[in-house]
Amino acid sequence: MHKKGAIKSGLIALLGLVMLTNCETDFNPGMPAKDIPVIYGLIDYDDQEYQVSVTKTFLPDGPGTAGIGTDTDLYYDSLIVSLELRIDPEGKIYSIGYGWEQWLTDYQHYGELIIRKEMQPKMILDTVNGKYRKVYTLPASEFVKYGTYGVGGLNPLFIRLVVQQPGSGIYAVASTRICPRPFLMSLGKAAAMSLYNDLVEWSWDSHGYYQEPKITVHYQELQSGIWSEKQLTWNFSPFEPKEFIGDTGSKFTYYSGLPFTESILMHIGGRIKESPDVEARKLISYDLVVFNADPIFGQYLESDKIVSDQIGRPISNVVNGLGIFASTSKTGQYGWTLDNNSMDSLVKGRYTKHLKFVK
Repeated sequence: MHKKGAIKSGLIALLGLVMLTNCETDFNPGMPAKDIPVIYGLIDYDDQEYQVSVTKTFLPDGPGTAGIGTDTDLYYDSLIVSLELRIDPEGKIYSIGYGWEQWLTDYQHYGELIIRKEMQPKMILDTVNGKYRKVYTLPASEFVKYGTYGVGGLNPLFIRLVVQQPGSGIYAVASTRICPRPFLMSLGKAAAMSLYNDLVEWSWDSHGYYQEPKITVHYQELQSGIWSEKQLTWNFSPFEPKEFIGDTGSKFTYYSGLPFTESILMHIGGRIKESPDVEARKLISYDLVVFNADPIFGQYLESDKIVSDQIGRPISNVVNGLGIFASTSKTGQYGWTLDNNSMDSLVKGRYTKHLKFVK
């Protein structure tokens, strides 16, 4: 899941906030302490390994308690976590995220089962805090890939996550429709791009999914005679939603804009820190990547505002638990370089001259 590392890093912190706030707003002094499963999983079919995090919270023992246990208390001792691929018997293709109550009851199996695989626990290093955390993983080679059962198109297939405590039946369930990759279009595909060419416009289809475009700059730093690889990524906003009516009269939304403008140099100049130890920097390439997810994922991110203000419960599509389980996809164009005029601006321009870039 490294391809969405920046998004996940922010959501790890969000999950912690969800756990704390939920315990505070739902606290009932007469209710005994109990576990509340918190699930987080983004399933991208292009990943080599699927990962799902399952943690637990506690209702406080009394007023003034923190509401969650120590680090060792955040994980269940033993769980059975399964990933399923199912077909909706009614043939619906809308997002499960908007109406999961219609798809699942607390303990009901829904849809025709195609494949079920058990995920295995593994400890991985959390790059946010430097600590190890438990996740449940499944190699993609053991699940169903594109081309099988029409996976990846508009079809009534959905992925279902089932979390059980041994001997107690189903503990929590969540579902998501398979998210197709957006189709990325461009009016120009030159290898060397100009920051001052307003004719190179990029666009992609939306179809109601959550969208997040990102720019990644790959570069090198020279220190003590040794070049090291670096990269810088940020959300790129100069894309506007537009309505399009097709030949059949159907309407859909797409995003369009100019990704290669001088504002890229402003981002680089403001995000890379000056250092007297760096002798020089060298640009390698640019990437434009569009992250696509189920609409409920966008609602989930927005619910951070609600949780922060302690106004209400966060968005969740987990039955008998909290959190988010959604399928994702991404598409992009990789490996662009800059033309001579743009390189001159990177090396000598007002935004990045202090960073010692060289041709």
